[in-house]
Amino acid sequence: MRTEIRVTIPEPCHEDWNTMTPKDRGRYCKVCEKTVVDFTNKTDEYIVKTYEKEGKLCGRFKQQQLDRPLAYSRKDSTNYLAVASTAVLAYLSFGNTNAYAQQEPKTDTTSVNTTNHIKGKIAQSILKTKIISGRVIGNNNKPLPNVLISEKGTNNFTKTNVEGHYTIKVSNTSVLVFSHESYQNFEILVENNNYISIEMVEKTEIKDSDNTITISGVITDENNLPLPTANIVIKGTNKGTSTDFDGNYSLEVNKNDVLTASYIGYESKDYVIKDNTLVNIKLDPDYYYDEVIVGGAFTVNRHYRKTKEERLEIRRLKKINKEKNREKRQKAKAERKCKRLERRANKS
Repeated sequence: MRTEIRVTIPEPCHEDWNTMTPKDRGRYCKVCEKTVVDFTNKTDEYIVKTYEKEGKLCGRFKQQQLDRPLAYSRKDSTNYLAVASTAVLAYLSFGNTNAYAQQEPKTDTTSVNTTNHIKGKIAQSILKTKIISGRVIGNNNKPLPNVLISEKGTNNFTKTNVEGHYTIKVSNTSVLVFSHESYQNFEILVENNNYISIEMVEKTEIKDSDNTITISGVITDENNLPLPTANIVIKGTNKGTSTDFDGNYSLEVNKNDVLTASYIGYESKDYVIKDNTLVNIKLDPDYYYDEVIVGGAFTVNRHYRKTKEERLEIRRLKKINKEKNREKRQKAKAERKCKRLERRANKS
């Protein structure tokens, strides 16, 4: 035979635990004028003994202590519950199934197969914010410094240190956003987590296996001669490669990407990737510029070849400017002559 009770709390208590006056066994509530006993780090045996001794009381419990049998057992006297669990504040009273918090308790000593239920109020967590800590690593399991961790929808943020560790204070319902210029953004809901460690994935490593192909080919000039060190870049990105001495190249791309091949003295050419994996590109000389390379010091002479219409327009503009300058000179000459005549007239 043993005494077994169960703590159930149907309504939450709205008093703030932090504003109560500290006492030996808990805190004193000025609203109820009672001492609220702190059972969060007590054993089942202690709770049962306190109930048998005092009966009517108010208590603060953890969620793990509610809605389960609490039995008088000496074997459990050293079995302390984890302090890190979420605590709840409750007004606790003991009675029959129709009793509420302020009624006189009624208890029965029963066998192990029967239980005596305790009704009270289920408390809600008074903690609206929490401190989240953790670590951020990359694909190579190395710590990632300077990762921006922000609370979504707010200006609250922090960054990881050189070891990849971080600490941030957020609300219980927040969404944390992890971002880095070289890695894909990652979001996670805080919920009941106090320690969040993630592994971020590099942007370049996220590929569509059904859409990614490896192409190769040769870049040549107008005479089908290979062009070494020619540049091949995926348009709109920094991803690309260069040809070897024989003009060969190889590059991993996605379908519908646009390749841009370029070489000094030649016109750049774009090529849209389809299903073919062999892409040979022929570049044409750039006739608008003449490039002259001199050994020792590097000089470039650029001669732009004007069209016939452009040359005629330049001549016409020069002629107009010449006429305007001639008129200005004649006007200035006439003004000087008038001033001389005025000075002579004044002297006489």
